[in-house]
Amino acid sequence: MTVVGVIFVLAMYFLPALIAAQKKHHNASAICLLNLFLGWTCIGWIAALVWSATSPPPTQLPPQYPPYYQHQLPPQYAQQQPPQQQVGPWNQG
Repeated sequence: MTVVGVIFVLAMYFLPALIAAQKKHHNASAICLLNLFLGWTCIGWIAALVWSATSPPPTQLPPQYPPYYQHQLPPQYAQQQPPQQQVGPWNQG
């Protein structure tokens, strides 16, 4: 086997680790270790390849809107009391 053949085989063997590194996967080191130690089994290599193809979680969360407090409500709504519960035959006790 020539040097080019050895490089090609190693590149194919570490393809999942290369994909994870290229995508900046958040578990790239774990994928590389899985590929290194279990890649010789076909199942380990396929598992590493599938794992490297998954998309990383979003790096930026959507903005969180603060809840409305009494001091943030308009004055006409700030002092308003909740409606009284109506008494009827269905809720008498």
